[in-house]
Amino acid sequence: MYRELLENMGFMQNGPTILHEDNQTAIAIIKGVSSAGNNKFVAQRYHAIRDLYRLGIIFPVYVPTDEQKADMLTKALGPTKFWEQTNDIMIYDDGVDCGKPQ
Repeated sequence: MYRELLENMGFMQNGPTILHEDNQTAIAIIKGVSSAGNNKFVAQRYHAIRDLYRLGIIFPVYVPTDEQKADMLTKALGPTKFWEQTNDIMIYDDGVDCGKPQ
């Protein structure tokens, strides 16, 4: 599991893993507040994420779509948005951002 990987890398997991999600319906399904009639197409085996939520292992948090950092890994972004998000996720010990290529 990813939590174990993070712990092995030195990032101790003292609370739930925060899931930054831009899909409010997905958050409602995870939290179990969505009407069952609206998501019957979701197979029961995929509701395991609800158990992780109930156990306090994960906690979904809404983030607006234009602030979703994972998009740079899953969507074709324009160069400006790509470099903005790259700068947002890059961490350097010297505090220098990655900038744009010349």
